[in-house]
Amino acid sequence: MTSSPVAGGDAPVGSPAPSTAAHTIAGRAAAIVLAVVLIAAFMDLLDATIVSVAAPAIAADLGAGEAALQWILAGYTLALGAGLITVAASGTSSAADACSSPD
Repeated sequence: MTSSPVAGGDAPVGSPAPSTAAHTIAGRAAAIVLAVVLIAAFMDLLDATIVSVAAPAIAADLGAGEAALQWILAGYTLALGAGLITVAASGTSSAADACSSPD
């Protein structure tokens, strides 16, 4: 590769354009965010399946009837959803910071 400047610019010949480098970093960040979201969705599905399978044992251990078991599972789901929203909000701000950093 030569180090002569490109006509009208100051980048050496053969070096990627600045927008390409930024696009690559943003693409990597987007891929990481997608992977994290997919893993979280899988874990949510797995967790809901485990709780549904364990529901009869939970009811037996607590001596809960059908209505009480519905309240227990609704409270569990609400707590899980609140946690997911909190983590998603922090992940969104972290991803935005990573994509906008000048590094």
